[in-house]
Amino acid sequence: MANAYQISFLKPLALARTEADKFVMLVDCKNLNLDKLPQLLHRIYDKQDIRIDLYGRCGIYYVPEDITLQVSDMCDRAKITKTYIPNQYVKPYAIFNEQMKEDYEQRSRALLCRSIRISIIYPAFYYT
Repeated sequence: MANAYQISFLKPLALARTEADKFVMLVDCKNLNLDKLPQLLHRIYDKQDIRIDLYGRCGIYYVPEDITLQVSDMCDRAKITKTYIPNQYVKPYAIFNEQMKEDYEQRSRALLCRSIRISIIYPAFYYT
């Protein structure tokens, strides 16, 4: 997959594998063609009598010129964005917006509060 991305119309300035089947790319905006993206994210593998359709998803974070975020934060925003793809077969990508960040932070606060309440009700001690 990495090679397919490297030689694609995206012409990534940087490409890295973050996990087994997850990649992060730095792409010049002028190379990002959203109409071609679904075709790039759909791969067909044929081996003997088996045909496998693989569908990828893509979270997009546009980097502003006056960026102060760490690279890991930019990658996190692109990753969060993938959860906002309602139908990966119709439109396999989503573009980050600030509302997504606010929703994520609100969910994180709620989970943290819930975890704290549970730990107060059911205290546990761990020794390592």
